[in-house]
Amino acid sequence: MTTRKRYALCTTETSINGLRQQLKADFQKRIYSDVAVKEFVHTVFDLSNEEIDEILEFKFRPDLTAIVEYRRGIETGKLEKQLYTPFVKVAHDLLDSYLAEKFPGKDRSIRLYEDHGDARLSQTHTNSHTRRSPPVGPDVLSLWTSSDDPNDFAAIQLPFEFKREKRRRLASVEEEDPFIDRPFSDSGIVARKNSNPKSSSSRRLTKSVQNPVGRRLQMKKIKKLPRKMPAIPEVPRPPETEDSGPKRKRSPEDIGGRDTFNKDEAQLASYSVKCFESSSRFFVAGIYVQHWTMILWYYDRMGAARTVSFQFSVEDAQTLGLVLVALNHSDASRSGYSSFLHASDHQDPGNSLCSTTNQRFPTAPSNPLSELLLVSNKLPPKGRKGSVLRFPCSVVDDEGNEMTAFRAFVIEAILFSYPGLIGRGTEAYLVYELLVSKPQILQQLVAKLAWCSVHRPPESKTIRKLLENAPEISRHLPDVVFACVYDSNKHLRLPRYKMLSCNEWVDQKISGVDFEKRDLVVIVMKRYRPLWSAKNLEEFKKVFVDLVECHHRAYKNGGYLHRDISETNLMIDRDGDDAVVGVLCDWDLSSAVDDDGVVVTSSNATHRTGTYPFLATDLLAEKPPVHLYRHDLESFFYILIWAGLHYSFDGEAAKYHVHDEVKVWMDAGRHIDARKDKKSLILGARENAKHVFDHFHPDFKPLVKQWVRPLWKLFRCAFKKADRCENPDDFDSSADSDSSRGSHASFDNITLGGTLTFENFMN
Repeated sequence: MTTRKRYALCTTETSINGLRQQLKADFQKRIYSDVAVKEFVHTVFDLSNEEIDEILEFKFRPDLTAIVEYRRGIETGKLEKQLYTPFVKVAHDLLDSYLAEKFPGKDRSIRLYEDHGDARLSQTHTNSHTRRSPPVGPDVLSLWTSSDDPNDFAAIQLPFEFKREKRRRLASVEEEDPFIDRPFSDSGIVARKNSNPKSSSSRRLTKSVQNPVGRRLQMKKIKKLPRKMPAIPEVPRPPETEDSGPKRKRSPEDIGGRDTFNKDEAQLASYSVKCFESSSRFFVAGIYVQHWTMILWYYDRMGAARTVSFQFSVEDAQTLGLVLVALNHSDASRSGYSSFLHASDHQDPGNSLCSTTNQRFPTAPSNPLSELLLVSNKLPPKGRKGSVLRFPCSVVDDEGNEMTAFRAFVIEAILFSYPGLIGRGTEAYLVYELLVSKPQILQQLVAKLAWCSVHRPPESKTIRKLLENAPEISRHLPDVVFACVYDSNKHLRLPRYKMLSCNEWVDQKISGVDFEKRDLVVIVMKRYRPLWSAKNLEEFKKVFVDLVECHHRAYKNGGYLHRDISETNLMIDRDGDDAVVGVLCDWDLSSAVDDDGVVVTSSNATHRTGTYPFLATDLLAEKPPVHLYRHDLESFFYILIWAGLHYSFDGEAAKYHVHDEVKVWMDAGRHIDARKDKKSLILGARENAKHVFDHFHPDFKPLVKQWVRPLWKLFRCAFKKADRCENPDDFDSSADSDSSRGSHASFDNITLGGTLTFENFMN
């Protein structure tokens, strides 16, 4: 019971820059821009419009000394880290002044922490097959004051990313103190006396800076700032702008532009990836800062949204103050943490599932689950291990009455956390079922949570269909204990559906934004053992044959093609007498097939699906074809090679590192190289295959002669037939008979000339 590892393969085998590039590609046409700041605060941080207006009426005055220090950091052209401390001081001062007047005696519930972008933030999960990814940390992050571990992404309420452009020190070359009796510009930066860039004084200044001697003479004219800052004359607050009310279009001067996703914005998104990976969250917010300008970001598994830019300064810190108060107001659920995850009594008695009574949203009378679904956690649990997953569900009693009940599961271990952003976001846990009414723990299970497309049926429904159509494979299908689908709009009410209605998203009424609705699918099943846990070669072979046969019967009799054959989906179960049985898991990427065995096109089957190391060569092309049965057979073949290179029967296979012979298969960003490598293995010189097979573990050496080499010859024959059909001029016509070559029109692409069939594979 495991899942795809798309980003895991990318981030651990390549640099963090690879993740940023992948994020930039994934966010194409998935960013909703120009959200008004007030609307963002209302929808994401859950403040009412009345509360927002009341906060904006307060006069926020930032700490002047910190503002001067922040401005110095911007204009001296030194390290970006100089901005963090004064910014944090400004933020804390704004929030403290508001609380002191509005709520005397009440302390801040959050604090900003300077991470300086280089702390080695802990990772709650790493792929056991790959090495740890490079350290990365937000520039500044928001934590609850009760948090005792600022170096854990699971405890981060919200990350900040600072962007400071490299610029000349023109602004520092002044003849007067920059903060004495000077007017203020709209941006909050002190305006120059002569702001015309074409003026003669401006030209002389630029010229002198280009001349090193002239620059030194000009620098002598700079006056030092007085130790005690003089009082700043009262400046009337600028009138309300569109930034905090209605939307406005982003100008070319705004950060990033409307349709771009620059490197620093990708950096902020990568922090949200770590927040998702390190805890169970529905969404993550972030703040992007460039000089005096800020943008708020929202991320979930369907895409992102960003606000119009707004500015903070001495005379206008209202919007920044609003955001800080909203953050201080937010509890765990309002900060995106899953409302299903609760601290157990022994973890945090004051925050356990028995004491969470605050509702995030009003109960919808038409939705019997909403009252229980939207229970708010005051603080996130201190780690997922030992926490409780509590799922409300509708049940029917003996008299036929519908009622809401709970299924609760205690997390014993984290099996997998999807290290990416857009997509299914799979989480897998080793759990025990907990009877809420009785202090009793039941059997060990595996719980999987994934954000699945509404265009694809839930895995539990697919398994139910397979049991109906092909009952003979029931022993080789997962035993489902609990399954439920939670609508991201109706049940979970994600903030994006407050920005726009669900119909507006689904009907694609937003110009330039592609949207695919995803709902949270929960499935809990019996725990199975991984393929590498086989005790000897005979057990491995027995299980492998079970899996290939189950896959074929599901295709022929059940009407479904699995489409994600990987080592993590091939599992082992043991009977009471310790006899092994193969179990084929993870059917959530499967597609229905018609009577001819062709994938139904309405299943989005033309998308590349599967786990990268085991993808068929056809599916690694730039434009992959429709997924066929033979592609899954090819994946089974690559799993045999993978097992031979990495497995042994000493119980240590879980700790292996990826073998150099197949390392290129791992990188999602190098799928073309992986395709060439696999084709070279099969179609290249025989020494290529022999070189790989010679590296097999001694426990798997017998498998080379028995299975691997005969299957290699089968795929080699099939691939050669396909190449002859596509490029007949590249082959000697006398070398093969016409019957073996075939013609392009009559060639059977589904089986590559009748070669790649279940019968031939088993033989």
